[in-house]
Amino acid sequence: MKKIFLIIVCALLYNCKTYSQDITGKWKVTLTTDSDVETYSDVYWEFTSDGKCIQRMLDDNSVYDTHTYTLSHTTCDDGVQDKDLHLSMIGLQDGIKLCFEFNGMDTVNNRTTMVITNYDEAEPILLLKF
Repeated sequence: MKKIFLIIVCALLYNCKTYSQDITGKWKVTLTTDSDVETYSDVYWEFTSDGKCIQRMLDDNSVYDTHTYTLSHTTCDDGVQDKDLHLSMIGLQDGIKLCFEFNGMDTVNNRTTMVITNYDEAEPILLLKF
């Protein structure tokens, strides 16, 4: 029983560590449209290896907002441990906490996408690495 528990904990920690490394980089935020053409927000998210998410303007790279972020198996609204991954972002200027469920990451034909869902929204957010 202890071995099974240890294996599960190691697998969960490995998933966190792997995604924490994979999340670093620049991500365009796709907007939902009625057409088959993808459109993007004017702001992209840049996740750094030191735990910051810098939101920058696509047109001139100026900083729009900056957050610290963590990716863990702990819900960010009430601190409960569970099997799902959660992305917690805290604004450095205003201290506002943004909570997302991390739905996954996928690479197909050299196109890497990440899907997260804000705790307060039903619609997932699709991010495209560039």
